[in-house]
Amino acid sequence: MPRIFDELQAPTLKKLDEINALNVNDDVVKKFIAAAHECVVKNINRMPEDSQFESYVNESRILKIFIKNPRFSARDCAEEMNVRYGTSIQENFVFRMFDNTFGKEFTRKMREELFKWASELSKNFVQTLMSRNAGEYENYKKLLPRNPRDHDYSIKKQANFKRRVLVLTLYTKYPELNVYGDAESLEKFGYAYTKHFLYDINDLLRNICGVQEKDRAKNPAQREIERLKGALENNEILLKDLQEEFEARLQANHQNEMIDFFS
Repeated sequence: MPRIFDELQAPTLKKLDEINALNVNDDVVKKFIAAAHECVVKNINRMPEDSQFESYVNESRILKIFIKNPRFSARDCAEEMNVRYGTSIQENFVFRMFDNTFGKEFTRKMREELFKWASELSKNFVQTLMSRNAGEYENYKKLLPRNPRDHDYSIKKQANFKRRVLVLTLYTKYPELNVYGDAESLEKFGYAYTKHFLYDINDLLRNICGVQEKDRAKNPAQREIERLKGALENNEILLKDLQEEFEARLQANHQNEMIDFFS
């Protein structure tokens, strides 16, 4: 990730608790929004030309309805979807979105807590963007979903689901970020692309706050080699993530078809 924010200084005469809104007239924010847009375009360009987006878009719109109305029931959400977007989904479709990730023990209260978490963390992101404070960045980073050490995809899937909710919350709660129409593009992102987009904008935020990567080489040539190696590794990880997501969706679709058949 290029360090495009190296020369930027933190704002003065502002306390963190006073920074609650995103100031789109701030030069740092303008550069961040432009750089984030480039990250969106990069991920879109990675997608196959024959990609089918309908299921992803429907899922993203359901999540965005809950972001705006976290106390909605599954039926409320389905009705809102059908009125707003002309779909014909049933509340079971909404239930299955969460059940396929968290299991049937995922309650309405737990769902509300998920969207509350995402709302607070997106606010933390924006406050850090406005303060350019390294300590605030470290605090934000600690609250992000962790990658599990084991290979249990069910655990990874929950972390990726949370990341997707977080990114959609950020662009829903702060429409000022949507200068280039990225909120609509992000609706097409599944879990893998959203995960890597979140990594990208977190890197931008880290650069803004002046936080150095651990073990970062001092020699410019060595840094460039590390950057190229990192880009290659990220592409390999993305391909693996996409394969795992594809297989998980096939399995979930098969399970849903069996449930529908015996219902």
